[in-house]
Amino acid sequence: LSTNGGMVSRGFNLLNDTVLFERNPVDPNLYVTTDSSGNLYLTGLNAAGAFRPDMSPFSQFVALTREENNAFVPAARWSPDGRYLAFIVAGRKTANDGVWFFQPGQFPPVQLLVDCLPIDVPGCNLVSNPYDPDKWESRAITWAPGSDAILISLNLPQEGRSGLIVLTPTQDGNYRITRPAVYRYDYGAWSRDGSRILVSGRAVDGHVFVGWINRDGSFSELIYDAEAFGLWMGFANQSVTGEVFALGASGDRNGPREALRIYNMGGVPLTGAIGDAFPERVEWSPDGQAVFVQANGRQYIARVNGEIREITGQVAGARAINWVQGDRKSTRLNS
Repeated sequence: LSTNGGMVSRGFNLLNDTVLFERNPVDPNLYVTTDSSGNLYLTGLNAAGAFRPDMSPFSQFVALTREENNAFVPAARWSPDGRYLAFIVAGRKTANDGVWFFQPGQFPPVQLLVDCLPIDVPGCNLVSNPYDPDKWESRAITWAPGSDAILISLNLPQEGRSGLIVLTPTQDGNYRITRPAVYRYDYGAWSRDGSRILVSGRAVDGHVFVGWINRDGSFSELIYDAEAFGLWMGFANQSVTGEVFALGASGDRNGPREALRIYNMGGVPLTGAIGDAFPERVEWSPDGQAVFVQANGRQYIARVNGEIREITGQVAGARAINWVQGDRKSTRLNS
């Protein structure tokens, strides 16, 4: 599906039972995929050269169900330079839960963050500072543009909110022992130059705004005080033009009171309501000019020029949907 409208006449195949995929940004013939049991694979088009890593935290035995997979992978992302692959393990059984990264063919996976879950698993015992917060669980991965840092979105179950953490890719096996500081913001995204982090949603004090923080978590700049103008804003993102956009609606720190729209940082809505419920998934396009939104089981593409297109019928039955950029000279959403 092109963000400019219409269907792509030429598609491609990966592996059967694909529920997650992402194309390598440097090698358009290399993909990472997962299946419904959470097994991770590297593959080319039409399953060319497909293989499943079987070193730790993975096993030589292929898990047949999610329940039996101690290394279930819910998220995986290539670094922008195409060298590294970061992924989250969420088996909820061992101390392997958390964030890992590796360079395929160069070095095996290294754990960067050990998750400390609110259930009886041994992860907390490996961390020297399992406090402030006491529990955390990795949810999403975003690489810095320079491939030198990874922004992780966390669930903080004891606080009923989300948080952010910045990891440094390193092969030092002791790095995972001391968890970096957690920044209590609901949403985060890298600036286009990777120097700062764009935050939105609730801050540590509950106030809702869009702003910049530095990599070390220190406050840098307020962009828009959404709550002061009767708005809730989240999912903020910087486009290639340098402009910042967010999804928002009338509301406050308790959340939005209606379906979300794209807003600019003057508090002006650029689109109508996108769907009829709070999103289950939000993915901005690589150029930051369009956003994929899944709400109430339906899928939409909204653009900063005001266009909204529902694509539910066109992707019906597809479990894996993601942005792809590169070999077709445009940004597309593939499924």
